[in-house]
Amino acid sequence: METLFKNKIYRVVFVAFIIVSLIHIIYATVTCRALYLDGSFYLISQLNNLGIGDFNYVINLKQTRFLMMMLLQLPVMISYHFLFVKSKFVLMLIYSFTQFILPFAALMYNFYLTKRTGRIDVLFWNLFTYGTILSLFMIFPSAEIFIGVTFNFILWNYLVSKIEYKISDIVVIVFLVMMMFGTHEYIIFVAPLIFILHFFYFYDGISEKSAAMKRIIGWGSLSAALFNIVYMTGVSGEAGEIARFFDEAVNVLPNLLKFNSLFSVAAVLLLILFFFYKKKIQTTGLFFILAVFNLALFRLLKIADFSVNPMWEGHYRAMPCYTLFVIFIIMFLTDYIKQKRSEKQCDNADVSAVNSSGRHDAMIVNSFCIITVCCIFQMFWQINHTYLWDKNIKYMKSELANCSDILYIPSEHEEISTFWNKDFRKYIWHSVYTSTSILFSDSYKPKSLLMHYDEEYDENNHPFRESLFVPKNSDNIVVVPVGVPLYIKNEFWDLTDFAEALAKYNSENNIKTLN
Repeated sequence: METLFKNKIYRVVFVAFIIVSLIHIIYATVTCRALYLDGSFYLISQLNNLGIGDFNYVINLKQTRFLMMMLLQLPVMISYHFLFVKSKFVLMLIYSFTQFILPFAALMYNFYLTKRTGRIDVLFWNLFTYGTILSLFMIFPSAEIFIGVTFNFILWNYLVSKIEYKISDIVVIVFLVMMMFGTHEYIIFVAPLIFILHFFYFYDGISEKSAAMKRIIGWGSLSAALFNIVYMTGVSGEAGEIARFFDEAVNVLPNLLKFNSLFSVAAVLLLILFFFYKKKIQTTGLFFILAVFNLALFRLLKIADFSVNPMWEGHYRAMPCYTLFVIFIIMFLTDYIKQKRSEKQCDNADVSAVNSSGRHDAMIVNSFCIITVCCIFQMFWQINHTYLWDKNIKYMKSELANCSDILYIPSEHEEISTFWNKDFRKYIWHSVYTSTSILFSDSYKPKSLLMHYDEEYDENNHPFRESLFVPKNSDNIVVVPVGVPLYIKNEFWDLTDFAEALAKYNSENNIKTLN
């Protein structure tokens, strides 16, 4: 670890990564990008509860991810109830910041922890997964796996280390083990591996307290896996979700080259190239090749129209399942080989061993440099996503501000706005048109709200239009997709005119709703 951060080149690269990441997080926060797709649904539901003084989380007990959802909603709860933040827009900013800062903060904590544990191999795979897997679907920050994976790397670092655990370490470990219960599908495959591996890391000479914490990590992981299996298949009836998980994991592979993962593929190939030809390739040369390749590829993606549909980036959460299997195998084999070699080593190191150590240090530095550069390019990709998201939101607000009707229903055939530009409309989804326009409305009583299309232009989204209605037997509730009952009036909005216009519109146009 000291060798890595003493290297001037890597220190520059690492600082650049932090700066670009913070720019990405701040930009995504001020544009409220966490409200993309499901984020809009979750936050409007939470504000609906807060608006009537209800200190309740917005969770779906049919899904095991409810623990992670509670964590993401906690800062908004604290801000509203204890810091007396009443502004809808400030709460939107807090919600967005939470979503984006947690994975980055977990990665930075692992850097700090590695200075104590010395397990630079764990840190490398953490950074590798962050830059080549997880960052690919950061457009969808409410996906619990993105945060869960970064949390789990901290647990792995604790598990394989020889350090004595402090009180603060114990608190972090217990918290992270608890969060494993809410990380959904992939933990079913990864957690049993943690349980198996924990038996190999009871080092000689560690205290009983340290051994106990390793047992908590191992048995806690197994319990999390069993909980998710039982809960998803038996209690919540989400067996179909497991099937979808496998389907996405398999079907995403043939389409790999169509996604921005090409950036990461370039870094991985260069990494492999370096391992085989490290004597002939210098760090500066690798940086130059990687930078030119990624810049050229970014331009090529724009020209060839290969830019990814952000919805499918959100479904990349299946990919860490495969990656983490490989990581565990490599880590275990590396440890095993090191132990065998140490048994055969003599007490006096010869010159060849010293030279080998020098080459090993250079290899570590170069490997970290390559992956960190890859992370930097992924952050630029996410900044590009934020720019397109913000452009959509500004256009949506402009259209609503200039609309004279309380219900704004853009037509697929008549509307010529960017909602039907293939590069822009995909950043505001049909299923959350209404909730998105409520959240981003500048006024307490919005003049108009974005509605769903009447016609069945997309068979996958058709049911959402039918679920938008005003209940017949209630004067104070309106239901928005996906089936969320909102109070028509609270301290964040007044949807009285919207509810009346919606009821009238549905009646006049014979709209069949699900009520």
